[in-house]
Amino acid sequence: MTPCGNLFVRRQTRSPHLPLPAQGYMALRTPHFVGIPLSFVFLLLLGILAGCSTPPPHEPTPEALAARGGAFRRAARKAYEAGNYPQALRLARSAVGEDRTDAESHYLLALIYDKLDRFQEAMASYRETLRWNGNHAGAYIGICAIFYYEGRYPRAAQACETAHALAPRDTVPLRLLVLIYHELGEPQRAFEAERMADRLPQGRFDRKGANGS
Repeated sequence: MTPCGNLFVRRQTRSPHLPLPAQGYMALRTPHFVGIPLSFVFLLLLGILAGCSTPPPHEPTPEALAARGGAFRRAARKAYEAGNYPQALRLARSAVGEDRTDAESHYLLALIYDKLDRFQEAMASYRETLRWNGNHAGAYIGICAIFYYEGRYPRAAQACETAHALAPRDTVPLRLLVLIYHELGEPQRAFEAERMADRLPQGRFDRKGANGS
């Protein structure tokens, strides 16, 4: 009997010294990989090739990203209005992460940073708002307020005047300008801004600008 797995290859000449059948054969060992059956190696290679041929997952469309970002933004707005600023911050960051082109998500994030007295981060978010919507009056008002409290009155006046030009029926920029003009030693301009504000109806106004959503 020959060992399992041996092959017998016919030799051209007979040799009485080989313990093989009369015709004369030479024993060769079948191929193997360090004791691993060849069939297992073959199946493993097939699995690897099948994995390589799997198509990559589809990238989310801009519409899908905007929808997810909008959902996070609405949830963040609710948390913000409820006074839960830590949760609002997490949700607003998620909204920005989903859709970095959404000016309103950046604006909401800036408002939350303002409430948390993180003014440097608020300023960065206001500027990011203006990057995606240059007509956002609310962002200019936020920038104006930060400049005012930092004592940078000329910069504050410039930002607030821009906000007033974008939202002329909004009293908030005018009320801020009254304070700023007094600090700049311009009482006449402060008086004019106050008179204009008194003539306007009170209420909430759209500060998103022409490109807002």
